[in-house]
Amino acid sequence: MRKMIIQNFISWAETAPDPLRSQATHALARAWITSEFSETEKQNVTAALTVLLDDPFPPVRMALAEVLAPCPDTPRHILYSLAEDVGEVASIVFRHANAFTDDELIEAIEHPAPIVQVALAQRRVLSARVCSALAKSGTREACLVLLHSHVKQLTEDAVEQIWSRHVECAEIRGALLDLPELAIHIRHDVLLKHALAVNSNLPALSDMPGETKSPSSLAEASDKIALRLSQEVGESCLLKLAEHLRATGQLNTRLLLRAACIGRFRLLATSLSLLTGLSCERVYNILASARAVAVRALLKKAGIPMRAQQIFLLVAEMVRMAEISFRKDLALAEARLLSEALLDEVQDETFAIDGDLKSFMRKFVIDTARQEARAQVRTMSQKVLTAA
Repeated sequence: MRKMIIQNFISWAETAPDPLRSQATHALARAWITSEFSETEKQNVTAALTVLLDDPFPPVRMALAEVLAPCPDTPRHILYSLAEDVGEVASIVFRHANAFTDDELIEAIEHPAPIVQVALAQRRVLSARVCSALAKSGTREACLVLLHSHVKQLTEDAVEQIWSRHVECAEIRGALLDLPELAIHIRHDVLLKHALAVNSNLPALSDMPGETKSPSSLAEASDKIALRLSQEVGESCLLKLAEHLRATGQLNTRLLLRAACIGRFRLLATSLSLLTGLSCERVYNILASARAVAVRALLKKAGIPMRAQQIFLLVAEMVRMAEISFRKDLALAEARLLSEALLDEVQDETFAIDGDLKSFMRKFVIDTARQEARAQVRTMSQKVLTAA
């Protein structure tokens, strides 16, 4: 009896309207999973489902995929046929079927329909290997899903692949910045790109004479981001940040001057250690001593121009006199006081400080005062909200 029903179904399907065929296919596939067929009956239903793989109406094959892909007992020939179908069908299979190996999933990345890559990224479980392959070749949409759904399986190299390939995508940048364990060098570059994309009219900042020229907005933004990040991380991440800045040509006199003048002493010491090859401990001791000969020798070894060395010496002496440790960064209020005191000193005609360096100092004072004011306003706003 059931054999006759199946034969009648196949005959009916040859002429039935497309929407009805789709509904009937869905019901037949459900019956294959849930009904208690005999072995012969099961084979007959399997044959009917196999014939439906050739149906020209995509929703019919989609109905097969929707029902059969999640089932662990689905015959392999049906599953693989659906996986090689058009994107709308294959994407259902690759999202829900657990039968595929990592090699098969990686091969599926080359499917001509981009929707398949998104489906792969939407799988409940993905290995780090498949995630890396998607990061290397996946579309923007697929990589965005990876960042939201499989971040624990993404290696640092995979994240860097996504970043380098989709640098212009604001959504990708936002998703990367949401990652709590994003490598600091990637975070720096993402923030830099994001800042330049949001505001293409950042204040201009002239380059230090004798150093590699770069767009003023890029230099300004890079410095501020590096200094901000340096406050938020431990020593190992700080070293990675300094290494990245050095490798990309952004670890220069301008940045170190800014770090010294606004009290970002840990980044200053880490950078000088990297540039000189001396240990951080040795650098801290030299700066803390404020001995002119030792500090100048350190700065010379780091490649700091002679004309800028006087400012670093002033910083070292002021920090020593105030009994402040170079091992800790200054709070904003302390940083403002330091930068103002330095500006007062360099404006004294007894110091042979070039005009452009004085201009740098004035800018540091303004920036630090504005940061302190913003922090105060945020604190006041939080108190008002808490009291409301």
